[in-house]
This record gives sequence, C-alpha cells and structure tokens, in this order.
Amino acid sequence: MKLKVLGTRGSFVSVKKENEIYGRNTSSFYLDAGTRLFLDAGTGILNCEDLPCEKAIHILLSHVHIDHVLGLFEWKPLYDPDREIRIYGHRRKGKTIMEQLDAIIGPPYWPIRLSQFPAKIRFYDLEEGKTLMIDDLAIDGIASIHPDETYMYRIENNGRSFGYALDYEAGRDEERKAERFFRNCDLVIFDGNDLPGQEKEGYGHSSWKQGMELCAEAKVRKLLISHYGYDLDDAVLKAEETAVGELSGTCVFAKEGMEISL
Repeated sequence: MKLKVLGTRGSFVSVKKENEIYGRNTSSFYLDAGTRLFLDAGTGILNCEDLPCEKAIHILLSHVHIDHVLGLFEWKPLYDPDREIRIYGHRRKGKTIMEQLDAIIGPPYWPIRLSQFPAKIRFYDLEEGKTLMIDDLAIDGIASIHPDETYMYRIENNGRSFGYALDYEAGRDEERKAERFFRNCDLVIFDGNDLPGQEKEGYGHSSWKQGMELCAEAKVRKLLISHYGYDLDDAVLKAEETAVGELSGTCVFAKEGMEISL
C-alpha cells in the first residue's frame, strides 16, 4: 500500500504563505493498493485528479463537515460521465450518506446536487461492526468523539494495517476504544489540531502528545500527525515536530505531497 498526503489542514483552507510547507488544503489522503481509495475529500483531493478511467474510484468519508468534503464541489472526475465513483459513509442522525451530501452540495448552495453530477456516482451506507470489503481492502469503522458524529477507520491489506483518526478527541475517550481499535497498526493518521496543553474539551480534537500516548499503548509502529488548526503555521509546526523528534523517531508530521509506503 502506498499513501499520499493530499491535504493536511483542519477546519479551513489557508491562503497564508506561512503554511506552504506543511500544507494549505483541508484533509484528504490517497491510498493506492491496486484499488484507488481516497480518505475524505477536503480541498486536498484537488491535488489528485488525473487518474486512469479503467477502474472505479472509491471515496471513504469520515463525516460531512465542510472541511472534509469541500473538494467535491470542483473535483474534475465527478464531472466526467465516463467515471465510476463510489462514495462510502455512515448514516448520521438518520440520514444516508447521499442525503447528507445532497443537503450541502445542491440548491440553494450549489446549482446541482452531487447525485446529479455527470459521473456515475454510487453511494454506500456503512454499518459500525460490519467490515467493508473493497477488492482486497478490509475496512472497519467505529464512531469517534466529535460534534455531529464522525467515524474512525482501520484498513487492512495483505498483513499491513493503518488507522485514520482525524476529528477525534482523545481526552474524552474514557473507554479507550481507539486504543483497542488501532492495536498493532503499522501506521495511524492522527488528529493534531491542537498543541499540547491547549486542547479544548468538547471541540472534538487532539494534540500530537495525545497521539503519541495512544499509539504507545496500542503498540502502533508509526504515527502521522495531520489536521492542523488554522493558527498552526509552518514555524509552529516545525518547532513542534523538532520537539517530537527529540522524544521519538516514530512520529512524523504530515506535509502536503508526502508519500508513505506501508
């Protein structure tokens, strides 16, 4: 499996020059394991549009907060009638993933609904506790701790595994379910929206320090921090990454364009 970082920013796109190193686009990652899978569709997904047409494209959404789906409005493959695109997500508050997206991408906010875009788009509702198989990828999801409901994922393929835990508030996980869910993963992509000591209770986010603590307990081999808060510019993130490097060689900070082999 090869993972490419397409977008690292949380909440809002940044136009600041001070964020060009670690990234300006909102959350999106691309996994190439023979199967082409995107995790979330923030503006980072616009960095990966030129894909061959012969295979379906899969998009796995953690939730539909605007920073995680904003790239869908203008993503070129969605406007290509020759493309087959499959979008997966969990029901939230009784609404299917298609209903959730159509409420955002459609009138009066956009001229047409996502379900009316030219591409051959199919929507799939996921169930917690039921494994989703996409070719050789086994995908499991559990509810996270974040306002309006969101989900964390664990993906396994040929003996390798990685976890996805953006928009997750570690400090309120009293049952330590994330620790159990990600046990022995080769890599976990973890929420680094806040700085250590500045975590805000009830906001649904974490810090790199909490990620390191979780991954140490869960015996995760490598930790990738992402979903940076709007005020965390390159200078701040560089200083934090340097501090982390002095503590551990297994934690790295995501940069837009970074590629990781699993």
